[in-house]
Amino acid sequence: MIDGYAKLGSYDQARLVFCAMPHQETAAWNALISAYEQNGKPKEALSLFHELQHSTIAKPNEVTLVCALSACAQLGAMDL
Repeated sequence: MIDGYAKLGSYDQARLVFCAMPHQETAAWNALISAYEQNGKPKEALSLFHELQHSTIAKPNEVTLVCALSACAQLGAMDL
């Protein structure tokens, strides 16, 4: 559902669905982070990534890290 709203550009609705979830698993975080990252909102994606790092329920995985790296690249924030 999060992914569907995000694909329609309804980020507020996607975020509402996410926030209404009793247990925000890693897959839900990834869907929301990816939605922001893929649609030109890298700052929002990285903000969510930082929130996820402090979550007691979910932890970042490989998918999360790819999305975060892509968001950094969009911002030119990678120092290679």
